[in-house]
Amino acid sequence: MKLLAAAVQYEPDPLDKQSNRYHLGELIESAASRGARLIVLPETGTTGMCWYSREEASLLVETVPGPTTRFFEELCSRWRCHLVAGMLEVDDATGIYYNSAVLVGPGGLIGHYRKNHLFLSDHKWAAAGDLGLPVWETEVGTIGIAICADMEFPETVRILAGKGAKIICCPTGWLGEKCPAATWITRAWENGVYIVAADRWGRERGIQFSGGSCVIGPDGRVIEYRDDGNGVVMAELDLERAVNSQTRRPELYHSLMLDTYRWPPSQFFGLYGYRPLPPEGSGEVGVLQMRLAEGGMTRQVELAEPLIRKAKAEHPQLKLLVLPDLISTTEKGRESLRSLAAGLTGPEVERLGGLAKGLHMYLVWGMLEDTGKDLYKTAVLWGPEGIIGYYRQAHLPDELTEAGLRPGPSLDETFYTPVGRVGLLLGGDLEYPESVRCLASAGADLVCVAGDGRLPPPLALGGTRIPHPVNVLTTSDPYHWCLGRSRAWENGCYLAVANPAGDDASSQEYRGTGVFDPAAYRRARSEQEMMLHPHEGLLVREVSTESSQRAGREVRSKEFLRRRRTELYHPLVGPDRG
Repeated sequence: MKLLAAAVQYEPDPLDKQSNRYHLGELIESAASRGARLIVLPETGTTGMCWYSREEASLLVETVPGPTTRFFEELCSRWRCHLVAGMLEVDDATGIYYNSAVLVGPGGLIGHYRKNHLFLSDHKWAAAGDLGLPVWETEVGTIGIAICADMEFPETVRILAGKGAKIICCPTGWLGEKCPAATWITRAWENGVYIVAADRWGRERGIQFSGGSCVIGPDGRVIEYRDDGNGVVMAELDLERAVNSQTRRPELYHSLMLDTYRWPPSQFFGLYGYRPLPPEGSGEVGVLQMRLAEGGMTRQVELAEPLIRKAKAEHPQLKLLVLPDLISTTEKGRESLRSLAAGLTGPEVERLGGLAKGLHMYLVWGMLEDTGKDLYKTAVLWGPEGIIGYYRQAHLPDELTEAGLRPGPSLDETFYTPVGRVGLLLGGDLEYPESVRCLASAGADLVCVAGDGRLPPPLALGGTRIPHPVNVLTTSDPYHWCLGRSRAWENGCYLAVANPAGDDASSQEYRGTGVFDPAAYRRARSEQEMMLHPHEGLLVREVSTESSQRAGREVRSKEFLRRRRTELYHPLVGPDRG
């Protein structure tokens, strides 16, 4: 099934609902007259959103249904289209105000949604939503709605997609980031859904909004977008492309239901004196992008040893170094894979562990583990005191499952190091938002990923004419979306990803290696945060959990985890419907 969808970008006139409805009506008719069958309007597009108080908002709220929904119903009936529109709602029975969106079709009001994850300004007048995360089957496809800050929480779109939504309509008033937002791209890519994001632009009470209304495809690619100004963005959606083939592990995600950051982390993790957070500190963390050879662990360790020694010699203060997944698993058969495997107490692992001891540093690497009975993809953490811990990959690629490898049994174990509380993953785990989320919920300051080079390449975005605060890029950015960066932002943790170097020395493909920042929407210069080439090399950054630094405060407070709505997330741990 194919349909034409439109995102309307608009700068509302605060307090003038009648004027806003008139101008939005013109934009709706412009889109519908060109064939759009699904049209999305910005968040609170009929009123503006920057209210001093509930009292001020009381001049603009209305019931659903009410005058505004009747206005949109008439337009949808006339043009035979579907519409998602943001508005200020009052519940007639309780008098509670909500930041809401209505879904209207040719036959009238279909349903509505109340924003669950409120932004800073919403709390001045609105209550958190109480309608859950509904999905509607319509003649233009299965639709879910997420309003603005809802998109910052992977759980929102994950649940909507699990309920069958192929299109996520996003009325938004995004700010602080050049748009289309990297967060929107992540939500589309990880769930295999279309995102139709209608953003407002301009300024309201000193707040600068980002524009960038867009349509994003299930592969994360921005199909069409508009930088600034009032107008309409249109694109064709092929709903047969909206497919998520991931094999989730809902039985491992129960820690997503725990509000571990609802209380101050020092109190929560220090309760009963059991595994408190490590003291504040800082240290250098490195990621090594190295070329692998054919063969098992013995050959890879021979290649890695001089590179590890060189890294320590060049950076004497280096405390932790992440290596890639050292074993290529392109071979299919179980026995051929077993020939590449090693035990956790084997001589190859002991040799790498000896380096950690001799150089007084911590090493993380990936390997193919043979327990004598089963095969696993495993990430290992070794320090001067010996083996600290290991993680067996929970989300295995299909070819490894078919070859008989066993998936790991857990996702939330963390370990102590001098640079903070550390979690371990392997490359394919980053495709699943639950992976880093579980570790962050368990208090991880740093997640170390032994990658296999198969992360998606970054996506570029052109410049913006909209003025932004100092730390927001306005020029063209070839690394606007990078999966590692998004995972660090949304979980408030450092993410250190090491991938193998490319096989072709002339290739310029970015491999995904980097040490990514926990502070949401703060972009370090790309060359300081990631390896911008596929060749062998080392990147070293200082990471901090010190409250005197912004990143340190962010990594210990994890704002997004504190603002989660865990009572809504039960579908994430139930039977997988994806």
